[in-house]
Amino acid sequence: MAIRKNNAQVAIVKETGDGVYTAPSASNLVLVQDVEYTVDGDSFERSELCGNFNKPDPIVGPASATVKFTWLGKGSGSAGVAPEIGAALLGCGFNQTTTSGVSVAYNAVARFDGSSAAGTVYPGPSYSVVLLEDGWCYPVKGCWGNVDVECSVGEPVKLTFEFKGAFVQPTASGLFAGPSFNATVPPTFLTAGVTIPKASGSYNAPVFTSLKYSAGNSVELRKNANDAAGIMGAMVVDRRPTVSIDPEAVDQSTWDMFAAWRQGASGSVSTAVLGSAPGNRIQVLAPRCVIKKPAFADRNGLRTINLDFDVVSLP
Repeated sequence: MAIRKNNAQVAIVKETGDGVYTAPSASNLVLVQDVEYTVDGDSFERSELCGNFNKPDPIVGPASATVKFTWLGKGSGSAGVAPEIGAALLGCGFNQTTTSGVSVAYNAVARFDGSSAAGTVYPGPSYSVVLLEDGWCYPVKGCWGNVDVECSVGEPVKLTFEFKGAFVQPTASGLFAGPSFNATVPPTFLTAGVTIPKASGSYNAPVFTSLKYSAGNSVELRKNANDAAGIMGAMVVDRRPTVSIDPEAVDQSTWDMFAAWRQGASGSVSTAVLGSAPGNRIQVLAPRCVIKKPAFADRNGLRTINLDFDVVSLP
């Protein structure tokens, strides 16, 4: 039977231990789109001398897999209740702070080494991410990931996740029956309230169409000879978060992007609260950003500036 790629579901679940595949339930499903599943692996090339140019069969080595998907940003529908995508954010190295009946906030943790020192958190164990597709089950274990947040004018906020982990042999499996997702509609990126740094203070009214954030996680595989796949999973080993925005250029007295760049000006590049319904409001915060460099661009004949920022620690 031919496989229908849109007859699919994605689930993410915290594992019982690092690199221990944990099967999900229907409650672990996330409502996502643009799903990609890819595999990779090492191959040991044999070089025994055969007396000719023929080569023996290679030996298959450690294998990994990656799952990528996009989630349209929305709340759970109830203030202070985590959205269904919460596990994926935790799997990208964020922690979750819940204020009952008010809000749920996600903040990047400082370290991944299991340290118990003040101000540090180890968010493990790792996660299992599973793609169910029209009779197939594609599991990946030991996952950690990265997330990019894309805000485009008049569209929902889109979070694109990419999880990397150890390959697990796919099996035959049906979809979860009668999944239940909340009915909230994603708010649009309008009245965004975004400001950008200038040499002194902030430029409060930039005209722009696109704002992008990246957690900047460096996710590396952990090879392990004690694991059947040769890889026990992945780990976030570093982070360099970034922001980019595409404002129109204006007169120098209003905003001198070159002065801001050369002076190392820093400031917030954050959104206002998007959405008005309780339980369905979103805000993205990057409180201290420094311009990496400005670059000329064009939008319908108008000069624009592509600005890239590093998101840095508060002093």
